[in-house]
Amino acid sequence: MKNSTGTVKHFFTDIYPCNITVFLGLDATEITDYFKEKQPDNEVIKGFDFGNPGFTIGDLDGDVWVYIDKEYVKNLGVIVHECFHVVEFILGYVGVRHGNKSSEAFAYLLQYVFNQVIADDN
Repeated sequence: MKNSTGTVKHFFTDIYPCNITVFLGLDATEITDYFKEKQPDNEVIKGFDFGNPGFTIGDLDGDVWVYIDKEYVKNLGVIVHECFHVVEFILGYVGVRHGNKSSEAFAYLLQYVFNQVIADDN
């Protein structure tokens, strides 16, 4: 979904029961409107923090929501930072803790999430 100021990317993982939604460059009003239209019963929007370059939050169903401010949609450092938080939420949701034995799971999921976020969907 694209609009005048940004993009909404929605994808899921084949392995973990979690959906990921990324708001790239949308403002608070646009994201609030998205929730009113597509997720009216999901109260995770109340936890969004629009005062940062990026923000990631998980909901009770294991789904993850990411906001990247319009000034930072080309900043790969901010994007990978938020992608790491996505990985933390997803693996935490399924009970995987970071350590020597789970490091590859974190790395592969980070690679997948990052590639999905930066993919050119045109």
